[in-house]
Amino acid sequence: MRNPILVRLAGWLLSQICRLWLRTLRVHVEDATPGHDPRKYGNQGRIYCFWHEDMLTLAPLFGGTGIYVLISRSHDGELISTAMESLGLHSIRGSTNRGGESAIKEIMTDLDGISIAITPDGPRGPRREFQPGAVFLASRTGRHLIPVGLAYERPWRLASWDRSVIPRPFSRVVLCSVGPLPVPNGVDKESLEKHRLKISVLLHESTERAEALLRRWRKGEQLPLVSPEAKAVEETPLSKAA
Repeated sequence: MRNPILVRLAGWLLSQICRLWLRTLRVHVEDATPGHDPRKYGNQGRIYCFWHEDMLTLAPLFGGTGIYVLISRSHDGELISTAMESLGLHSIRGSTNRGGESAIKEIMTDLDGISIAITPDGPRGPRREFQPGAVFLASRTGRHLIPVGLAYERPWRLASWDRSVIPRPFSRVVLCSVGPLPVPNGVDKESLEKHRLKISVLLHESTERAEALLRRWRKGEQLPLVSPEAKAVEETPLSKAA
């Protein structure tokens, strides 16, 4: 689909479907490091990292926060970019394959202090393999990395390289964030690789933590629910599960 009008229409329709779909979900959010929930601190210069498969869930959940999302320059990226903007997010077009240098320049020169969201295994995979781009960007901009992991109750998955998630209506979703992980400026290639491995482990741990909480929830333990559509979020840190 290359017609720009059709792309924008399809992106808007996708955003509305995602927004309505999310309203049916029961969502628990655990902020393991208080002060890094993007709904409260979205524009304080951080890099939120999450798997590409979680994009359809996180986009409406964090809509309206003003976060910028790094999206590839592919035709699919144009559709996703339109949907993101309809949900109250902003897009930066570029990836490790196309437009990466211009995207980094835009982040460094025009978006000082603004938070960025990146799918470190995108845009083409391999699935859940943390690529070095986010770590390099953190070292160049001074932003801290915040990994965000999700778990779903019996989700549907697309037959795509990332097995993109479509949560079942009225099902449970758990989101966990940990960190932050700073990356010093001017580090060498070997040090960047060490930080890449470290943040990769943290993102996998966030996902595993979310899955463990979901299992407890399904066994009957009551976890505090956080409404994804709430316009005002309390100033105290999010409650942790016992």
